[in-house]
Amino acid sequence: MDRLVLENVYYKYKNAKKDVLCGVNAVFPEGTLTAICGRSGAGKSTLLYLLSGLDVPNQGQILYNGEPLKKSMLDDYRRTEAATIAQSYLLFPTRTALENVMYPMEIAKIPKKEAEKKAQEYLSVVGIDRELFHRLPNKLSGGEQQRVAIARCLAADSKIIAADEPTGNLDEENADAVLALLQELAHKHGKTVIVVTHDTFLAQQCDSQYRLRNGVLELLQ
Repeated sequence: MDRLVLENVYYKYKNAKKDVLCGVNAVFPEGTLTAICGRSGAGKSTLLYLLSGLDVPNQGQILYNGEPLKKSMLDDYRRTEAATIAQSYLLFPTRTALENVMYPMEIAKIPKKEAEKKAQEYLSVVGIDRELFHRLPNKLSGGEQQRVAIARCLAADSKIIAADEPTGNLDEENADAVLALLQELAHKHGKTVIVVTHDTFLAQQCDSQYRLRNGVLELLQ
């Protein structure tokens, strides 16, 4: 199934003179990893925000599992269907790695002991050693923080994962590890993973690659 579909999407910021997105069309099937490339300021992050449910298009529509995504649906969509991995990770600074991963399960009213056990499993899956579970984010490396952010997405059990420059702040070793995790989320766990990136190597490893230029999205592979 095509989990997310963009149909003739236009978007313009308030008081802006021109559209950032001009008639964008794209298909993001479930179980795939897709890259969106383009120059800085091309509108890539804006497109990711729309896919994440942070806003809706001015014109056109986004279909989720065949149904138009409306503004009244966005809160539920973000809470249960779509997760965002920001370039700055957006971990809670006063919560440990373990507590950050437990957070989505707390919101879902999962009992604390069960949430803690699952959070430990998710952290192990993304390669975080047990000795790091109780460290605050500022005591973790960039690569470790990125992995914790991915583990939190796993804990939320979101079907859509939208990542903004997921390897942008990482060295080659950590970037390769994060790429492998994103591929596993898509191909093994059936997630729809969409990444905005300047990383040519990462983009080439994706199942599909789009380029955004002058507000128009072009399928490259």
